[in-house]
Amino acid sequence: MSESDKIKALLNIEGKVNTDIYDDEVIKDTAQIPTVVAEIQKANGEAGCNRYVISHCESTLNIIEVFALFKMQGFANDEINVDIVPLFETIDDLGNAAEIMKSLYSIPAYKEHLKRRNNTQTIMLGFSDGTKDGGYLMANWSIYRAKEELTRITKYYGVEVVFFDGRGGPPSRGGGKTHKFYASMGSNISNREIQLTIQGQTISSNFGIIDSAQYNLEQLLNAGITNNLYADRHAPLTGKQEELLQELSSYGFDEYKKLKEHPLLASYLYEVSPLRFYSETNIGSRPAKRGKSQGGISLKDLRAIPFAGAWSQLKQNVPGFYGVGSALKKWNILDVLKK
Repeated sequence: MSESDKIKALLNIEGKVNTDIYDDEVIKDTAQIPTVVAEIQKANGEAGCNRYVISHCESTLNIIEVFALFKMQGFANDEINVDIVPLFETIDDLGNAAEIMKSLYSIPAYKEHLKRRNNTQTIMLGFSDGTKDGGYLMANWSIYRAKEELTRITKYYGVEVVFFDGRGGPPSRGGGKTHKFYASMGSNISNREIQLTIQGQTISSNFGIIDSAQYNLEQLLNAGITNNLYADRHAPLTGKQEELLQELSSYGFDEYKKLKEHPLLASYLYEVSPLRFYSETNIGSRPAKRGKSQGGISLKDLRAIPFAGAWSQLKQNVPGFYGVGSALKKWNILDVLKK
């Protein structure tokens, strides 16, 4: 079936599927999620559990599949009391995000769902996996452009977009100074509120003690307030500046990709770094790699945290700076700044 035929079929699901028919425990657990969500909401109110984030979202179909998951458990359209949140992570996914959402907003059943959700669509953007996939500069530039396009398209369809930023802590995971990131957002990017993940070492380093937490929260508040008060202080990027950033990002991405696809890189990382031990420790928030592949290591399946962490242990910040450095090396830095 084509994607549009699959979407049509999923939206027409009626009745309830007995989850006992599934042998695979992961599939059975997934199928039972809507019922568990309803139980949590009944005991704690809707705010107790009202989001379904789709990791590595690649299509409109992926979003409708979650909608259908609830329908398979007997939920009527107006009983699906959750925000379905696509998470766009890779460089390709960020580039396709606007078209995916445009297609989604055109589906009548989903438009009705959004009306019941206060005409608000939350979209999550993944900095860690974006940086793992394309390097620091290309990931951040892709996120910036995706936010501009998603703001424009969502506004066109009469919906408010809220961005949920999955920022890592260090640059190797797409992070950096969070308040400077928010202060840099132009007026053409939706900024009604700030939503971001705080995880891992960032919790302890930025919010582990009262003084540190107060300082970092004040920085975030300051970024938001000054951005609104002095909206005209910084002119939006000119066409020439955007062209330069695109050129730098593309070159950095090409060089980073070339290195990442080197036939010996996965073996090097596996043998020289502590990568192989990540899945055996009790410090990860999720599995070290996606899928169930056994044996050898595949950088494609590897998750961002062990990937960036392994490089950090080697004191080689490849995801954070290899692409950036390669791009700047191509041009004389003074010539770049003059542009």
